[in-house]
Amino acid sequence: MKALASTFIIISLFLFFSCASSAEPQVISDLEAMVSDYENTEKLEVKVTRRGKGVNYRTDYHYYQMLEAIENVKPDELPSLISWVEKEQKRLPAPILIATGNKIFPQNKGKALKIFQLGYMKSIYDSTRCTDKTSQQLRSIILMQSRELAIYARQHPEQYTPIKQEALKQFKEHDFNKSPLWICSHGIFAQRTETEAAPSKDLIIPKAKWEEKFKAMIIQFEELFAQKK
Repeated sequence: MKALASTFIIISLFLFFSCASSAEPQVISDLEAMVSDYENTEKLEVKVTRRGKGVNYRTDYHYYQMLEAIENVKPDELPSLISWVEKEQKRLPAPILIATGNKIFPQNKGKALKIFQLGYMKSIYDSTRCTDKTSQQLRSIILMQSRELAIYARQHPEQYTPIKQEALKQFKEHDFNKSPLWICSHGIFAQRTETEAAPSKDLIIPKAKWEEKFKAMIIQFEELFAQKK
C-alpha cells in the first residue's frame, strides 16, 4: 500500500512539474488579450484624456501597455515571446513586432532585425491609412527609440539585405484588414479633439480602400529594395 502511495505521489509531482514547465508566461496571455481587439476594428476608438496641458491617448487595445509588457519580459520568458511572435506574426500589430525586435536585439541581432523589419513595414502601411498624416510622426519616434538596431543594420548590409527581402515576403502574407488605430491616434486631429472619444472612422480612411493601399505598399517596397541591392 505504501509503495502504491509513493508511486502515486511521484506521478503527481511529475505531472505537476511537466505542466508548470510547459505553461506559457502570463505576458503572452496578456498580449493576446490586447491583440484580440484587432478582430473587430469597427469597435475600436481612441479616447483622449486631458490632464492640464498634457494629453494621454488610450485605445481599446492598449498600445502603451503592449510596449510596457514586452519591455518587462524576463530573460527566461524571452524564448516563449519569440516563439509566439514568430508563430503569430501575420496577425500581430506592428507595435508588438517592433518592441520585440528591440527587446531581443542584445541577445539575437539577426532574429531581432527580422522581426523589427516586418513590424516597421507594417507600421508604414498602417500610417498610409490614417486620415491625419501628422500621425506619421510616431514612426520617427520609433526609429529614434530603435537607434542601436538601425545603426547595426546600416553597418551590416550583407546581413540586412536578405532580411529585408524575407520581411517583404512575410509582409505580403500580412492580414491587411487589421486596424491601424495605434498610429492614427497620434496625429494633431486626435490631440485637438475636445470630446472624450474620437471615433475611429474619423481617424482612418474607409475600409474599402485598405486593399488598394496594401497592394501599392508592396510595389513601393519592391522598388525600394531593388534600388538598394
